[in-house]
Amino acid sequence: MESQKQFHNWIIKEPLGSGTYGNVFRCLNTKTNKSAAIKIVNEESSALNETTIIKKLQGNKSIIQFFECGYELYGYCLVFELHIMNLNQLRLNQPTLRFSVQTSFRLLYKMIKILEYIHSKQILHCDIKPDNFMISQDGDIILIDFGLSEHYQDFSFHQKLGFKGSLKFASPNQHLGKKSIPIDDIIPLFYIFYQNITGILPWDTISNPHEIYQLKIKFKSFSLFSHSLIPLSLALLFESSICNSKSVNYQLILDTLSKLFNSQSIPLSPLFEPSEYDEKKFPSLKDDNYKKDTILENNIDKQEQYYSSQVTSQELSQDFFTNIKSTVSKINPFSFIMSRTK
Repeated sequence: MESQKQFHNWIIKEPLGSGTYGNVFRCLNTKTNKSAAIKIVNEESSALNETTIIKKLQGNKSIIQFFECGYELYGYCLVFELHIMNLNQLRLNQPTLRFSVQTSFRLLYKMIKILEYIHSKQILHCDIKPDNFMISQDGDIILIDFGLSEHYQDFSFHQKLGFKGSLKFASPNQHLGKKSIPIDDIIPLFYIFYQNITGILPWDTISNPHEIYQLKIKFKSFSLFSHSLIPLSLALLFESSICNSKSVNYQLILDTLSKLFNSQSIPLSPLFEPSEYDEKKFPSLKDDNYKKDTILENNIDKQEQYYSSQVTSQELSQDFFTNIKSTVSKINPFSFIMSRTK
């Protein structure tokens, strides 16, 4: 796309990324000289769905701020506030490729709170991953990209089965192409937590969807319970209160985390340790001097290595779904869990 295309008062600049249904560019306001992010979507139904959902979620500072939308000859445009670093990029910027134990717990707590909010609006995100949590200038996290989101009480959204989300962070239920429920947003948070605290996922080097699915089924036994940095109470929470419930007991999760904070003297704020995030080193978004490549200029190799290992949902074929369903036709994907939340 040419750099000087325009939508209302926004001049479209360099590309920032791409998704399942559209591409994201930086744009510059001709009146205020402020930068924003503009998402250009070619599929009308997806664009209108995302617009409806993002408008419904406005008013919470942990949700990306929406400015305006409309049609142009080159597609449907949605303009959002611009943030230039996501949670995964910030983690890769750490010398150890992971966050501190305290930060990992705080991030989990904050992400649970964010999902509690969107679920209270009857919205499922359906693509929870660290790349979709942006870092704000003041060191908070903001959830973005509602392109795959659904109204989970509207069953017309679920008639066609198929994979939705990111292969690395999708829940076992999503692997099976089943109808999404709130727990399918919560389970990826524990994968993110594990990655934040250890620097890796058990399936990081694997690209085969079936093998990743099998490792996720064993995640509780072989990962959460076996890692010395993860308290038993949190592993038990994942086992007994999360993965076997159609309704999420948010208060139980938050209470369990609060007790861990108290027992280990973990402060609730700031979200990141000073050594992990320094606002003074954050690139400025105030004018047209913004340069995307300043985000990870010392860690480009790490970023490229990470993204080269990603397998997108578009690479999954119907043959995979046929194979996976026949393999686990007699297995409840959450059968390793013994109890439910009330």
